[in-house]
Amino acid sequence: MAEVGRVDTKNWRAAYSCVSQCTCDQTDFVSPEIARNFAIVKSVLFIDSEDEYLSWMISALAPWLDHPSMDPTSKSELSIAVVSARTALKLSNKVCEVIGGAFAHFREVISMKDTFNQQLRPTAASPSKQVVGCDELGMMIRLWGRNWRSYVMLAMIREAVDHYVHRRELSGKFALIIAVDKLTITEFYLIIESYAVFLGHIKEQGLIEAWNFKPVVNGKELARALGVKPGPWTGAALNMVMEWQLRNPDSTDSSGALEEVKSRVDELALP
Repeated sequence: MAEVGRVDTKNWRAAYSCVSQCTCDQTDFVSPEIARNFAIVKSVLFIDSEDEYLSWMISALAPWLDHPSMDPTSKSELSIAVVSARTALKLSNKVCEVIGGAFAHFREVISMKDTFNQQLRPTAASPSKQVVGCDELGMMIRLWGRNWRSYVMLAMIREAVDHYVHRRELSGKFALIIAVDKLTITEFYLIIESYAVFLGHIKEQGLIEAWNFKPVVNGKELARALGVKPGPWTGAALNMVMEWQLRNPDSTDSSGALEEVKSRVDELALP
């Protein structure tokens, strides 16, 4: 078992500040454009009071972001963050499940967000090499599951913690956080903007509930169309159906989805 040891808490307040500024109304304190970015983030990540509660719990465990698991040789071993949530904070199994998922997937969130934003704003130094479509975004949200929005919150906290430390109170209400390398509050707003662009697109494309979308055809219907018995191939074929649905959100005709699977039948290990 890995030694628990100490964790670095010097950036803890940056995590709290990130959640605080994302959950409050920024209209009277920032420019209209920045306020709009905060509003977009809030509209996706904080749909109800439970979302806010989960965000505060996740931020409380931010110092454990880089701490190893209790047993680094075990893929199923709980992270220190989950162990702390369960034993020290006495959080419920449901909340611990959300925290465990967030700590397992936040890096994927950052990578997906950066890839998506880069295709919108390519530069000579970082040209756009990949197009992230609705199908890829939707399938990733399905992979992350119903708690994906909490995973995004931890990803945003991580970026804030990486770039900022607590500096002083601003206007007596909001923490002005400034990077260790003397960057200003502007950099924090840029982090918020990057997530507003990413989450705004997810919202516009109707993908917030993508984790719960149902395929327009089931496994038996696929087997009938392909003339084979259901088997291990069915899961991959249903993913093809869902990818087609995500690319064609306005279509309810299952024939298009079936044609998609038939056109890619070589990718399936049919009996």
